[in-house]
Formats: sequence, structure tokens, C-alpha cells
Amino acid sequence: MRKLIRGGTVVAGSGILESDILIDGGAIAGIGDFRALRVGAPEADLEIIDAQGCIVVPGGVDAHTHICFPLKGFISNDDYWSGTCSAVAGGTTTIAVFLPPPPSGESLADALHKARESGDAEALADYCFQQTLADASDATLAAIRALVAEGYPGFKVFLGSDTAMSDFNALRIMRTLKDCGGQLLVNGGNPGMERFVTEAFSAEERASLANYGRNRPELIEAEGLSRAAFLARLAGIPIYAVHVSSALALAEIGKARAEGCDITAETCPHYLILSEEKYAAGGAEALKFTLNPPLRSRLNFEPLWKGLADGALDIVASDHCPFNIIGQKDQASSDFMRIPNGLPGIEPRLPLLYSEGVRGHRLSLRRFVEVTSTNPAKYLRLYPRKGEIAIGSDADLVLIDPEAKGLFSRSTLHQRNDYTPYEGIERQGAIRMTLIRGSIVYEAGRGIVGRKGQGRYLPRFPASGR
Repeated sequence: MRKLIRGGTVVAGSGILESDILIDGGAIAGIGDFRALRVGAPEADLEIIDAQGCIVVPGGVDAHTHICFPLKGFISNDDYWSGTCSAVAGGTTTIAVFLPPPPSGESLADALHKARESGDAEALADYCFQQTLADASDATLAAIRALVAEGYPGFKVFLGSDTAMSDFNALRIMRTLKDCGGQLLVNGGNPGMERFVTEAFSAEERASLANYGRNRPELIEAEGLSRAAFLARLAGIPIYAVHVSSALALAEIGKARAEGCDITAETCPHYLILSEEKYAAGGAEALKFTLNPPLRSRLNFEPLWKGLADGALDIVASDHCPFNIIGQKDQASSDFMRIPNGLPGIEPRLPLLYSEGVRGHRLSLRRFVEVTSTNPAKYLRLYPRKGEIAIGSDADLVLIDPEAKGLFSRSTLHQRNDYTPYEGIERQGAIRMTLIRGSIVYEAGRGIVGRKGQGRYLPRFPASGR
């Protein structure tokens, strides 16, 4: 059955306009005035969705999520079903899932194909993968080439933390990806600097979450991203900087770009509205905000928002990696270096950016769509199939009620986690409806109306984008 979204304010690539959207065969078939179409007309097979008073945007694309992710002896809570239910309830229709390095004895290809089985069986939203690497052996480099040819182009390396890649090995991976058309994502860090900082903590200091924000200073992130840029320039490859959290790191990205380095820069909602002051409470309250990089000084809010508005930052992703307070984060609270770090955020991402960005007069409506949908779709080589309202694009559409007000609360979210870091924050605007390829998967008042396995895996090839 065809669908007609009637009467919304449509944020399309061609502009922002009052318009109808005709959907046929899961794709956008027309944008314009379709008042002549009506139920009961000769064309009959038509469902009309009233979007009066709503803003209609392309489905959100979350470029950085973690599903069933193993970390420090624990597994993050959301599986492909619960995670994608949370996504669509928050207006996100496509997610990129970051996979861990495969366990000993399992190949990269086997790990990816196993994850595909889970995703294909459970996912409600469309999805793709980014694979984390732990080595640069000849076998790994050969596997990278084969996987890029199969439509798995994205690979991530850590320059710090427990799985830090040496500069030499990072360069070997960069050269391989350049040769085969793959993409490299970088988590900035420096193992020597990190060790210097953490070894200076006494056991008592590591037991106090009031010190948590000091375990990864802004200098370490900034140095790591600066070094990543120099390596990328040497190898001649673009890079993607994940979860930029500070003005200092953003400044290093600006310097690198001025010298000719091609960097796509991502930040996350928590770095825009939550500060290191959250750690002062200690105990279970501070546990809610344990992540890496940690929350920063609120002095970073304005530079990061400005960076989003003026293009210094390209993408807002959730970095969704949810662990419960009870039974997970609290099991290692005597040493904060052992706490599984990560926050739930896949569902609030788009509503937060609309409320704090658009209604907060920090982002234009067009820029909001760019950083939450269009730009990540372009980076992921899914544009214009995803991230755009245009004839021929997938009918992944979100209706936002701009006047709805409320509070973010764990009780209203679809995640499995036992808390949200955004509890009690006021919200202006709400998701009224989410469609994926023309099918309604979420509707306010009804909840999730899609089914397991409705989502599709999205292969990505060099010829289809950057």
C-alpha cells in the first residue's frame, strides 16, 4: 500500500517547505502537493498520515553504537532488538554497530558474519558495521582487503587504552585501507601519557569517583588526535575522529585540516550538555557518568556547539554502550579503572539535539538534520539512499511534534538499562512517528509497532561514496 504523509514541514535537500510526501514501494515517490489523492479515489490503495503541525525529517543515522559489546568482563545490555527499538523510538532508522576485536581463534570474517546472523534475526532498524582492530598482522591486513570487497569498509583503531595500536601498525592499516578503499576511524589516546596519569593515583583515589574525570585529561585526547592526523597525512588517507569531547581536541583537528588532513569529526550529546561536575556526587550517582573520554568542564559546551553549527564538527553520534548501575558498574566501584565505561544514549540522541540545538537556538533546522542524518549517511556511503528526503531515497522518515514538552526519564525509554544519564532534563519536542522504508515502526501512544528482523544489513562499497 502506498502512503501519503500530508501537510508537514518537510526538511528536504531542496529546502524546507510545507509539502506532502508520497511513498511507494518503500521509497519516496513524490514531494509536493498531493491533495488530489484521497482515500476512496480511483487510485484507492493509499494510507494517509496526517503530519499537520509536525516537522518531517529524514530518519536519523547513528554512526557510533555498541550492541552486546564485551568490556572489562561485562557485556553491554542492549541486543539488536532492544537497541534498535530504542533507536526507532528516538527517530533513528539506521545504526552503525561497532564490533570488538574477535576472540582468539576467530577470524575477522567469522566475527562479522556471526554478528550479521544476530542482526538479521533481531534488528528493527537498518544497520551496518564498523570493526575494531587489535593487530596489524599480515593475516589481518589480508582480511581487511577481503572484507572491504564484501561491503564491510569501516575499521577502528585505538591509539590509547588497553588495545592501543602502535604508530607503525596504525600506518600499516592506513596503507592497506587506502589501497583497497576502506575507511579508518580513530580513538585518540596515548598509552604512555595514560599510564603516567593513572599510576599517579593512589588506591584510595582510584576508589573515589570524584577523581574519575582526571583519568583521561583533555591533553591526552588532543595529542592522540593530533598524532593520528600526522599519521594520516603520511599515509595519505582520510580519518574519522570518534567522540570528540573537548575544545582542545577540536582545535587540534582544526590545525590538522588547515595542513591538508581530511578529518571527519564526531561528538556526542553528553559532551554538549553534561559536565564533570556529575562526578562530585560520588557513589551510584557518579557511576551513571563513567565513560571514556570522561565528561569535561562545562567550558567546552560553547566551543563544541559552535563547532557543530559552523562545520568544525560534522556528526553527532550516541556512542551508545549501556551498562547497568546494579550488577555491572557497581561491581568494580572500588577501582574506577575497572568500571565498564559507557553510557546509554541511542534513543535520546535525536530528541536531545532537537531540543537543545534547534529549540535552544544553537542549530538551524537544516544543520540539525545534517549532523544527525545527512552527514553520517554520507560518511557511511549510504547517501542519498539514507539521510535525505528526495525522490528515490528510502522512505525513512520521522515526524517531530515541535510543541510537545516533557522530561527525559528512564521510565519512558525503550532501552534495557536501569538508568538514563539525562534523567529529569526538560525536553521541547517529541517523536510522533518513525517510518523505515515506508513502514511505521514506532508511533507515540502505540509504542513499537515493527517486528524483529525487519531491519536490513546495509553493505557499503567504495564506488558508492567517499
